[in-house]
Amino acid sequence: MAAFETRRKNEPLLLPDHAPRVRVTAGAGTAAQKTRYLRRPVTLIGSQTNATIRLRRPRIEPAHCVIVNTGSEVLLKDLHSASGTYCNGQRVDLTRLQDGDLLQVAGTSIQVAIQTCRAMGSDEPADREYTRLVHPLLLQAADRPDPWTIEDNCTVLGSHDAAGLYLDHVGICPAHALVFTLNGGPALFRLASEPALSLNGLPVELTPLNTGDALELGGCLLAVTRPDRHSSTGSPPDEPPGRPSSPSGDVPDPTAEAGSVTPLAEVEEIQRELDTLRADVAASWRKINDWRETGPRSQDDCERELAEREAELELQDATLRGRLHDLTGYQEELAQKDRDLHAARRELEGQQELMERQRAELDERERAIEEREDSVLAREKQVARRERLADAAWLDRSSKAISDDGHSAAPADEHPSLQADAHHCLIGVKVGSMARLGSGGP
Repeated sequence: MAAFETRRKNEPLLLPDHAPRVRVTAGAGTAAQKTRYLRRPVTLIGSQTNATIRLRRPRIEPAHCVIVNTGSEVLLKDLHSASGTYCNGQRVDLTRLQDGDLLQVAGTSIQVAIQTCRAMGSDEPADREYTRLVHPLLLQAADRPDPWTIEDNCTVLGSHDAAGLYLDHVGICPAHALVFTLNGGPALFRLASEPALSLNGLPVELTPLNTGDALELGGCLLAVTRPDRHSSTGSPPDEPPGRPSSPSGDVPDPTAEAGSVTPLAEVEEIQRELDTLRADVAASWRKINDWRETGPRSQDDCERELAEREAELELQDATLRGRLHDLTGYQEELAQKDRDLHAARRELEGQQELMERQRAELDERERAIEEREDSVLAREKQVARRERLADAAWLDRSSKAISDDGHSAAPADEHPSLQADAHHCLIGVKVGSMARLGSGGP
């Protein structure tokens, strides 16, 4: 029995020893390039959190493409992305990868290195077409009379219009799951980060598919049937001869015997007991089949699994050390920026203080100018008052001089000398006032 079918429950689905060894370098040719060794059958490339190679670019889909190791060959499958997936400059949907191929995923270059070590124990024919499953797979929905037949390798199950199996359901993602060939049998890989994918009531990431499995994708229930696991009579080989061919393990209904006359209440009670019995028989057969398919694990298998897990832990440790180094560098940069900000803040505060002092000086000068303007107005009023007094005094002296000379009836223009003297006196008063005002005197 193939290693693919002897997997225990909750045990990681590993690649066989003869599987190709794959190494990829993301960001090839740049300072940020990272190299990964792909030890799992499926490597998801995208922007979502559960992606094996997570790329953060505007044109990257959450689930963009996958690299699939079937145990005998390495395939590249585009998950119906808008920007596409390119291999050596050509846009591809599904292609076989070769050593040295260069992938382009939304502007990111990924260099592929493949080391093949094909063994005679491989379950897949050497001349098999890689685009087809070894045997077709049937998926039956409860609301459909006929099952879906999956024949293509790397078939996408989802709500995308171009999906290999289109499922119109609220909880289905555009690229929800992937059906592919692994060691000659069909396997299922979860592409969507949410919601979860469950098989026989248990959440799974990567699992083989067998007849009788109950698959749930986002609330959509599907029954799995593998025609290659049936005999020529149509009954599963894991069931003993004479048992019913139904995968649920149904037993004959005694209520269907001819001539039985039973009250309705007793018929319902017997029917409930039969339903319980059917469920118990089906559970027992599933346990028996699981026990038959899972044999005792050898020490070599355990050592190989431990070695693979140790290598994965070493790779994770190296990745974490690299991230710690990057974080230390970022922390130093942030500390330097913080010091620069403090220095700039102190300089700005000094400039603000200088501006406050200059503003105070300007306010003081403005008040002095206003006081000087008030003083000038007061002096102008004083000069005007003195001019009025000088005019009055001049008129008084003129009138006295006229009366003393006996010329009171003579017109004013007959005394030009008096007018000239009064005019010179007035000019002298104004000049003296302006001189005192300019010197700041009273």
